[in-house]
Amino acid sequence: QRFWKTDRRKCLADHRLVQPAKAAWSRANLPRAKEKEVLRREGFQRWGTKVDAEAGTLWLAAERQARGLIKLQRQGDEWKCPLAGCVLLAERRFLPTEPFGPGILNREVMPVDFSDLVFWQGRLWTLERNAHQVCRRNPLSGKRERCWSFAQSVLVEPYFYPDAPFGLAEALLISDDGIIIGLDNNGRARPDGDKRPWLFHFALPDDWREGYQP
Repeated sequence: QRFWKTDRRKCLADHRLVQPAKAAWSRANLPRAKEKEVLRREGFQRWGTKVDAEAGTLWLAAERQARGLIKLQRQGDEWKCPLAGCVLLAERRFLPTEPFGPGILNREVMPVDFSDLVFWQGRLWTLERNAHQVCRRNPLSGKRERCWSFAQSVLVEPYFYPDAPFGLAEALLISDDGIIIGLDNNGRARPDGDKRPWLFHFALPDDWREGYQP
């Protein structure tokens, strides 16, 4: 894994009021036992949904222990499993995070997880909170293609939270302008006493296209 350096470390604030659009919920049809098993897992409904409106595709993420990815296709007014099945990834056991990087020690063993999803440039990107990394995944198989760590930015003073028992990155936005990661500190204080939630704006990794095949 490679590390990126952030080009801005100040909190970004952009509060805009938008006129809400009218919308209606569609029904999700999940007939297969395997899909239902993933949906029943603890934490599934808490984190991660992403829609590719042009392709009529919806991805859902099971958070942790064991995490998973589900893909649904829009058919009329329902979301249904593709013929190949809904489950892209179903990890059935506890998987620990890998070391965060040189000079950064794991304080405790934490499970791998998903905390947000983004569909960008034809790929599914996952925010993996406890591993402090963003991964690019194949949207058809869910297979991890490449990951980039931000541990060296958020686990050093003054940006880390000493009493946080897990990773705090829970928001992901990716565009041509870079990658924005939002931290939900749940009111915790940093060593300098700052209790505000923070947004980190990273430049796109130079090698983000490496191994990429449209």
